[in-house]
Amino acid sequence: MSQSETHSESFETTPAGAFQELATLAAHAARADLGWVSLVGQGLACASVSPGHDPQRLRALAQDSPLSGLVEPLVVLDAGGEPRFAAGVPLMAADGRVVGALCVADLAARARFDDTEVAALAALARLVMSQLRLQDLRRQHEAVLRAAGQVCFRTDTEGALVELSPSWTDLTGQDRSAALGRPLADLVSPADRVAVSAMLAPLGEGRSERLDCSLVRQSGPAIPVELAVGSLPDGLGASGAVGVLTDLRDRRRREMANGHDAKLEALGRLSAGIAHEINTPIQFVGDNTRFLAEAYEDMMQLLLTYRGCLDRSASEPPSQEQWELIAAAEQKADLAYLSAEVPSAVAQSLEGIERVASLVQAMKAFSYKDAVERSYADLNEALRTTCTVARNETKYVAEVILDLEEVPPLLCHIGDLNQVFLNLLVNAADALREQGEDLATGEIRVSTRVDGGDVVVTVADNAGGIPEEIQDKVFEPFFTTKEVGRGTGQGLALARAVVHDKHGGTITLCSELGKGSEFVIRLPLFGPGVVR
Repeated sequence: MSQSETHSESFETTPAGAFQELATLAAHAARADLGWVSLVGQGLACASVSPGHDPQRLRALAQDSPLSGLVEPLVVLDAGGEPRFAAGVPLMAADGRVVGALCVADLAARARFDDTEVAALAALARLVMSQLRLQDLRRQHEAVLRAAGQVCFRTDTEGALVELSPSWTDLTGQDRSAALGRPLADLVSPADRVAVSAMLAPLGEGRSERLDCSLVRQSGPAIPVELAVGSLPDGLGASGAVGVLTDLRDRRRREMANGHDAKLEALGRLSAGIAHEINTPIQFVGDNTRFLAEAYEDMMQLLLTYRGCLDRSASEPPSQEQWELIAAAEQKADLAYLSAEVPSAVAQSLEGIERVASLVQAMKAFSYKDAVERSYADLNEALRTTCTVARNETKYVAEVILDLEEVPPLLCHIGDLNQVFLNLLVNAADALREQGEDLATGEIRVSTRVDGGDVVVTVADNAGGIPEEIQDKVFEPFFTTKEVGRGTGQGLALARAVVHDKHGGTITLCSELGKGSEFVIRLPLFGPGVVR
């Protein structure tokens, strides 16, 4: 058997060879010609025949023997009318059930086992039970791996695969024999090979590392997996590393669905808020427009009166009747009032139109669809835009203070970061609302600064704060402190995924009861893992 074939069995259930060896030892210990393991419901598991005897004849004896149902430690039987010796010990499970027997037989009639032979067979029976328990454990372990979409493996000091669980074929569709002996780095996508090779380099005692990468397949798209590797303790001649490959496809689908749910939740709140924000200026633009239409009619009536009087008095001074008509028209038009109010109505209408235009522009910028690749963006402008979009959530409960230092363009997915900033602003507004804060006391401070190779964004509020015992849970999916119907518990989990996974940054919480909460986001200026 080749080395790769030997390794390919390492993660499988107990091979028949293990029982074969124990059957041989049982025959040798009992000075018998035949040894075998018989399991209840399965019949003959395996048999070992001494040299010089007819294997078929002795195996037939083992097959026909009733010893698989033994409950007594030793039994002497005559087989086929001729004196034969067959005896065995039962295989007892922990709950007392008999699961089989370890048996021996030969062609000579014997009275009984001596004490040494009995002790040897009893010890070997315990070894058989150990093998059976190990077999069950391995079967259970493999079933768990298959259900979880995981593959166990071991590599040598060069990073080549020397052991691989059968779930490899389920995951990749490739035969294990083709993968054994090859470096694991050769089986991942080209973009991940350098990182995987470095990860599989000799680790220190007790060290472990994790990495997200992609496994290539013979056909179809690559499979996203999490690679977890740990150092292999010295002993039993083994060396290298052991690890687990976990299929991330279902997890990615769930994360995407959760992200969509969080965005839909925010979109629902934003839609109502934006509608309200647009409705207010549109209302006074409409009112002013109706006022200007009425003023125009009054002014036109006055103008027509002027013209009529001028036409009739072109050759002579206006008559008393004409002066009375002009005075009545001026009184009806109320020139003093129109002179004061018309410019104000025009100015208010223009201001309302500008507010609506700024909201529409902010929404267009906020909902910008990210390209697949990162691009440089103005983080301060993104924060201003998000504050404008979230104004309806914040304007009644807090004054939003922008403390934005000059920061260089950031290499990022700006659309995803807009969603993160919005979630933090809405959460701060909700916390202030629950505390009963208003514009007189509530405050949300948004700041940016550069710290080394990072841009630091801080969103802080002066609400009631978050209890210390739950601060480490706020980034967990579906955890929320809001009342039922006001939150899904996905906003901060989505924020952490965007900041940590997509941008290689960090998001942390600092909160003190009675003083408020502060979320600090650190983003590498030039993207994950790049130092300038």
